[in-house]
Amino acid sequence: MMPFSACRFSLVAIFLLLAERCVNAQSFTDFLVVGGGTSGCIMAARLCSAFPNLHVTLLERGLPRSPQSNFLVSAPRNLFNSWSDRSITEFFESLPDAGLQGRTTPTLTGITLGGSSAINGMQWTVPMSGSVEEWGIRGLSTETAAPYYRRAYDTVGFGPPQAPLQYADDYVTAALSAGFSSSDDPISQPARSVWQNRLALDANFRRNDACSAYVSPALSSSCARNLAVVQGVTATKIVMSDLSGGGKVAVAVDTISSSDRSTVHRYWARREVLITSGPYGSPKLLQLSGIGSASTLAAAGVVQTLNLPVGERSVTRASAGVESTYTGVPDEPANNVEAVNSAQQREIWDSGNGGLLGTPVTAANGRAGEDGYFTVGFIPFFPGRPELRTGCYHNTNSTGFVRIRDSNPFSTPLLNNNLLSDSEDVQRLVRCLNAAAEIHRKFPASFQMTFRSPAGGVATADYVKRTANTGAHIVGGCPVGDVLTDELRVKGVESLRVVDASSIRTMPKSAGPAASVYMLAEYMADRIIEDHSGR
Repeated sequence: MMPFSACRFSLVAIFLLLAERCVNAQSFTDFLVVGGGTSGCIMAARLCSAFPNLHVTLLERGLPRSPQSNFLVSAPRNLFNSWSDRSITEFFESLPDAGLQGRTTPTLTGITLGGSSAINGMQWTVPMSGSVEEWGIRGLSTETAAPYYRRAYDTVGFGPPQAPLQYADDYVTAALSAGFSSSDDPISQPARSVWQNRLALDANFRRNDACSAYVSPALSSSCARNLAVVQGVTATKIVMSDLSGGGKVAVAVDTISSSDRSTVHRYWARREVLITSGPYGSPKLLQLSGIGSASTLAAAGVVQTLNLPVGERSVTRASAGVESTYTGVPDEPANNVEAVNSAQQREIWDSGNGGLLGTPVTAANGRAGEDGYFTVGFIPFFPGRPELRTGCYHNTNSTGFVRIRDSNPFSTPLLNNNLLSDSEDVQRLVRCLNAAAEIHRKFPASFQMTFRSPAGGVATADYVKRTANTGAHIVGGCPVGDVLTDELRVKGVESLRVVDASSIRTMPKSAGPAASVYMLAEYMADRIIEDHSGR
C-alpha cells in the first residue's frame, strides 16, 4: 500500500472546502505563504516545524490532483504527458523574439502543490563557484550556500538513478574521451564535467517533489496542528496598511476561488506575508497589488501604490540541441512507447516496482565551462528511429520582462524573453552545441550514430537562431537591488518578502535554477526563523 501524501490525495483540500462555504470569509494566521510551489512548500514546512505555537498557512492556486494527474506527475516517464494536463501545468506563449527570427516560444509552469518541481526533468545542477555571490543576498555565498544545497538534496532524496537508462554509461564514457571529466559530487562539479542524472525518486520509483518531500511529512507530524494548506485559491491582491512614520506594511492577501472564480476570502497575517508564487506569479501578484512601474500598471488599469521596477529585468535562457540517430544497437527499452503504455507496465508501476514508467527521461547532465550546461536523453522523437539528443542551455546576458496584461488575476502575463538578443549569448550556445557534438562523435562505432541536426554536427549562429527555443528557465522578476532588499524584503513594505526564482537576479551559471530555488528557500527559512525566534 502506498504511503499517504497530501500532494497526491485531495484530503488536504478540506481547508478549501471550508473556506468556500462562506462568501467574503476571512482567516487569521501568523505566517502566510502565497504559492505552493518549490519554495512555498519548503518555507511552510520549515516554519511550522520551527514555531509549533504559531500558525502557518500555505495558499496554492492549483486544485487537488485527480488520480490521472497524479499518475502523470509521479511516473518519471510521463514527463512530457504531464505538460499537456492543464490542471497541473499552465501554458502560455511569449511575445515574439527578434533573436529567434520573430518566433514566439511556449512557456510552461506548474500549477499544483510542488509547483514546477512536480513537472520538471528532476535535474539537480548546482551553479559554478561565484554565481551565488552575484545575487546580492545577505550572507549567501558559494561557501555558505553549500550546506543548504546539501540539505535540500538529502531532504528531497536526489541520488543516482535506481534504474539507469541503458546507454547512460556509454554517454559518460564518450564525454571522457571528448575531454570532459566525470563527477560524483552533487554540490561541486568541475567546469567541464558530465555525470549521470541525479533523480528524486522514492523507493517505489515515484517522483519526490517539494510537496511530497516537505509538506506531506510536515502534515503527518507535529505540523498537523499548525499548518493549513489551502488549494484552489488564486491570490488577487496583497493588502497593505500605511505606517505612521511612512511606508507600508503587508497585513493580508485577498484570494478568489480558482474553480468558481467568485468566492473570495481574505487571509490576515500577524507576522509576515511570504510571496512564493514563482518567476511568473510573484511579479504578477506584486503588480496586481499596485507595486510596479507606472507604465505597466497604467496599461493594465491598476492603481500604483509603490513605484518599483517589478518584472522589468527577468532573465530567461534559450536552449537548442544536437540530435543523432543510432541504428547499430537496440533502442533504449524505455523508448518503446507501446511497451511503456502497456497494461503490463501499468501493473508493474501500480505494484510499486517502477518498470519502464519509473525510468528517467534524461540520462545525464554536464557542464560546458562558462558557456552553459547540457542535458542528455535517448528520446524517440520519431517512431522507429532511435535518437540521442543533447540539449544545451546557455549562460545569458539578455534580459526581458514579465508584466500583467490587465487586472484579471486569471490572465497569463505578458512575457518578453528577449532570447539571444546579446551576440555573446548566441556564441555561448554555439560553443556548447559543438562541444556536445564532439561527445556524440566519441560513441563507439557499433552505435552507427549519424547526426540529424545540425548538419554534420557543426552548430552555427544561423542554426541556433532558427532552432532555439526557451529553456523554460526564468529568474529575476523581483531582483535584489531593484525590487528587494538583501534580505528579500520588498522595498518600502514591511512584513513582505519574495522568496523564489524571481528573487534570483542572474541565471545560475552553468546550471538549471531548480537546485538553487531549493537552496534559497532552505536558507531563507533559517533567516526568517532567526528573525522571529524569541518574539
